Amino acid sequence: MQGPELLEAVADQLRRITVPELLHLDDIDDPSFEIDNKRQLDSLEKQLQTTLEDLEQTPYLARLLFRLANVYLKEKDFGKSLILYELALGIDESIECLWNNMGVTYLMIEDYDSAIRSFKNGLSLGCEDVNILIHLSRAYLMKGEVETSKEMFDEALELEPRNPRALMVKALWLIQDKQIEEAANLLEELLTIAPDYCEALAKLAGLYISMDRDQEAEAILDQLLMLQPEMMCALVALGDLYARRGIFDAAISYYKEALSIDPTDIKVWIRRGDLHRKKTEYVDAGLCYHEAISLDERYVDAWLKYGQLFVQQNKLETALEYFNSAFSMDPHNPEISFQRANLFVSMGRLEEALTDYDTAWALEPTNGEYLYPRALVLERLGRIDEARRTLEIAEDLFRAAGNSTRVVECRVHLKRLNS
Repeated sequence: MQGPELLEAVADQLRRITVPELLHLDDIDDPSFEIDNKRQLDSLEKQLQTTLEDLEQTPYLARLLFRLANVYLKEKDFGKSLILYELALGIDESIECLWNNMGVTYLMIEDYDSAIRSFKNGLSLGCEDVNILIHLSRAYLMKGEVETSKEMFDEALELEPRNPRALMVKALWLIQDKQIEEAANLLEELLTIAPDYCEALAKLAGLYISMDRDQEAEAILDQLLMLQPEMMCALVALGDLYARRGIFDAAISYYKEALSIDPTDIKVWIRRGDLHRKKTEYVDAGLCYHEAISLDERYVDAWLKYGQLFVQQNKLETALEYFNSAFSMDPHNPEISFQRANLFVSMGRLEEALTDYDTAWALEPTNGEYLYPRALVLERLGRIDEARRTLEIAEDLFRAAGNSTRVVECRVHLKRLNS
């Protein structure tokens, strides 16, 4: 296919695909976006790249590359979209909105410095000032430069006080600043302006859950799933809500649905496994933990959970193998040492249990839970003075933590040791 013919073929394919020139983050997170002519477009894109040097470097070619990059960005093919944006820039740096869309791509892959540079270049060209300011504010917030982020969204809101995306970034800023009530109020206000804004709905549902406003959260999540039936975060959140209420079958159903959309989410596999374990469905729980490990062999929590499952089944030697594997990957995790110590107690290996309780406490010296069982082991070994001293320290830690139940338990136990 000759140059002009190839360009016309690409342009013809692009005319059949509706993609706005200026893209936002929420434009990318669109599960309904599909390309009917995907195979043909991919073939033309490859031909275009291989013949690019032979084509006349015109603004028309640059704009074609830009539009093609937008399609791949919508499809979440970030590597290909960045290559095409760079090729377009090599021909024409003045394309309106290109710098913005490149910045959005970098935001999607969490390259915040590159995103900030792109947005600043876009601002220097005067491209959609408010939108660029909003994206720049979000980039600074995601990078952790919260004061600069605030300056940017304040400027954007001065230009457009009811801009939903600017209000969204402000809400995210409030959440990061731990102003949860204020963030919820702002999101509620935002949703009166843009009632179908999915990111705002998802974030508000999450805030309601954290505030124990479960019924309101469920209503928001149901609304969200009406808009986007395959929105994974909404399905997972509903699973979490039902799990918290103890309605495990419904929770598992939501987790299953979420995993049918993205079977690579390790945390959801573990949450589902935990509920199967609570229901004593050991085979299903094991399959979930095994799947998590197969996705990432160094995901420590999956090894720890699998080990706990074997403890529950009284398969102590197998449980120890899993705890040992977890410990070898993360020896500075106090919970692993603590769980292994409890296992050693069940196996009658008390000296090894003491060593692990000591390790756990050394890693988290404000946690009295690591000391209380240590005292019980010392008592079993006949080391009463050490047990007494351990209980005294544990009591002080529980008192500082406001755990009155544990304080009473320590006192009762100390009284018995002293009698």
